[in-house]
Amino acid sequence: SDFDNYLSPEEFSILLEKPQLYDTLTDSGIDCEGLVEIINFMFLQQGGRIPISAVLDMIVQLRGHNTATVKDLFDFRRLISQDLRTLEQKISTSLRVSLGSSVTSRGLF
Repeated sequence: SDFDNYLSPEEFSILLEKPQLYDTLTDSGIDCEGLVEIINFMFLQQGGRIPISAVLDMIVQLRGHNTATVKDLFDFRRLISQDLRTLEQKISTSLRVSLGSSVTSRGLF
């Protein structure tokens, strides 16, 4: 770690390669595979660096005996909606560039 209170993907991988940490997380009911997937998604969303506090919050939320709450579902819905809007904008931009301005002048976009 470079002691900046953020984790990079490389730092996160190094941490999870430590058998003692992995065992401690697993023994505490943490779904480590789920943690890796969510943290990797967070790295993509936040430009490759995540505050350590966000990682710790995620670890607490991923304990196996926790059940999903209405707030969790709304947070998930919000994330999916944001991703869909971003994807839609990228597709629209790509189509405009690929097809030229004649398509946009006809009101398709």
